[in-house]
Amino acid sequence: MFTFAPKQTPHVQSRLRRIVDLTVPNFSPELERDRIECRSNRVIPALLCAWKNDEPAMNEHAFVLTKDISSEGVGLVLNSPFRDQELLLGFWLDPEVMAEPWLFRGNVQHLRKWGGGFWTLGVQLTDFAGSGTRGKFAPLAPPLTRLHTSEPATN
Repeated sequence: MFTFAPKQTPHVQSRLRRIVDLTVPNFSPELERDRIECRSNRVIPALLCAWKNDEPAMNEHAFVLTKDISSEGVGLVLNSPFRDQELLLGFWLDPEVMAEPWLFRGNVQHLRKWGGGFWTLGVQLTDFAGSGTRGKFAPLAPPLTRLHTSEPATN
């Protein structure tokens, strides 16, 4: 029996390589020259929450993905525009490595429509707000837990 899979592989590989070649990991070369610090490409789920009146605005949170991380900021991919200037960003990697979530306060640097219903959000992280889900961060416990579990969402 003959199969056409081996003949198709070069077509798939060449087209995927072309997509890689036509895109850049972060931004256009003009924007890269304006950067002061390097960014590392990392795709990590995070919890984004508006920060209002010195506390997280629970009714305004979303799960997002990082696209890159620097020493003082992150680039995020969102499926809706973020409307606030101040924010809280939560990470909780594997609980065996990170016992509690880490929370950072930050400010929006830019919001760009990316296409396909996605936006990129540039964030300058200004403060380490703390770890854990106590005090004013207690309402964030359920969504933060979803960052490191494989259980389906139950919104």
